[in-house]
Amino acid sequence: MKTFRLIGKMLLVVLLVGFTAACSEDNDDTSAKGSQSGKLIKRISNDDGYAWDFSYSGKLLKSIAYSSDGDSDGGVTYSYSGNKVTMKYYGDDWNESSAMSLNKQGFFAGSANNSEYESLSCGYDANGFLVSISMRAFDEEDDYEVSSDIEMTYSGGNRTSVVVTSSDSGETKYRITYSEYENKSKLDFFEDDMGEYIEGFVGGFMGKASKNLVSKVERIYDYGYKETIHFSYEFDEDGYVTEWTEGYTTYYVTY
Repeated sequence: MKTFRLIGKMLLVVLLVGFTAACSEDNDDTSAKGSQSGKLIKRISNDDGYAWDFSYSGKLLKSIAYSSDGDSDGGVTYSYSGNKVTMKYYGDDWNESSAMSLNKQGFFAGSANNSEYESLSCGYDANGFLVSISMRAFDEEDDYEVSSDIEMTYSGGNRTSVVVTSSDSGETKYRITYSEYENKSKLDFFEDDMGEYIEGFVGGFMGKASKNLVSKVERIYDYGYKETIHFSYEFDEDGYVTEWTEGYTTYYVTY
């Protein structure tokens, strides 16, 4: 379906990467507030052969290029106008676009082109933490609605639980435990449903990041099966993550 394909491309399935937003913007070409503080990540790659290359204008994300095993898989470019961000996606056999509106904090509020057939909305608490994501899409071919809702809670400045309810796969719960390491790199989510939102986090558009780095995620499916995923990190001299391992996959970060 068009909507979820766009959302999937916009928010890309990848593991454990997210970035906080600074609530001020000194770039003259836009009033968008989704800019980042600290070191900017230029490249993420993993030992499965996938890579994501990021480019910026000042502190604003301007493009992402995707590749696998050295071959291009397309990408996305970003343009900014007032409280709207427009994403244009390109690949070997498709070129499409989508837009997101921003709230007063400079975070994604929802799809700027909502219709009776498709919508996406995000909610935040008073501290700027992302607490909900809701997606709806109507499949015109098969005449049914597909939905996905994500609810998040926090404790001590860290996201400690996530509940994902999908019309396709039911309910999945995540319990998150944190390390003592400061989250300077703003790594703030994990695989599957939360991992689909990398581009929103990288652009600084999806709320404040958790204070610490994740050490463990417990994933519990609605049929009772539980999976535990452990994380480890390596850092540069300034305390930014240069490498992390999640389960059996290792990721590498270049600033």
